[in-house]
Amino acid sequence: MDALISKKMPSRTSGFSLLEILVAAAVMILLIGLALPAFNSIRGGTTLSNAGNTLLDTFALARLRAAGRNEDISIRFYSAKEGSWTAIQTVIPAADPADARSLDPIRDLPAGFVVSDASSISPLLANLNQNSVSVPGRGNLRCKEIRFKPDGSLDGAVTTTNNFITLLTERDLHKVPAAPSGGLDANFYVLQINPITGGISYYRP
Repeated sequence: MDALISKKMPSRTSGFSLLEILVAAAVMILLIGLALPAFNSIRGGTTLSNAGNTLLDTFALARLRAAGRNEDISIRFYSAKEGSWTAIQTVIPAADPADARSLDPIRDLPAGFVVSDASSISPLLANLNQNSVSVPGRGNLRCKEIRFKPDGSLDGAVTTTNNFITLLTERDLHKVPAAPSGGLDANFYVLQINPITGGISYYRP
């Protein structure tokens, strides 16, 4: 009799119910949603630092080239939209910007990052003359040039108060303050150039 009952009532197999699976999935989705903004912030900060370091290396190399070649060398900034500069190139300057000779290909900043030309955070770029040049494959672009002389100094009326530029995210452009202090979040990169020696330093909060 006992043997018959045991055959008719099979033991329950261990496992998860549908409700338990749904609860676990909901918790996992919640955790991912909480972690995603922090991950995106870290990734954006890393990209900004890499882009800023690329700018720093480009300026340092231009300074060395000017000394080694005994001629002026310029870092040219390109823009397709007013107020933000998204590509750079090292060139040998000329009286007519269209006659400048390129030393390197044009390099685009990472998507979503720009160098502002607002006078409050990028006075070095803001004070430069703006020209328009035709770039193969890109059409007519605005351009500005920061020029190194063979002795390492910067060309133009650059002082220790207007010798820096700021790299930031495009979405933060509207936060650019009227004065150098305040307004920006921590996600920006400032490049400063000594106008006499050409020495380059940076500030990254």
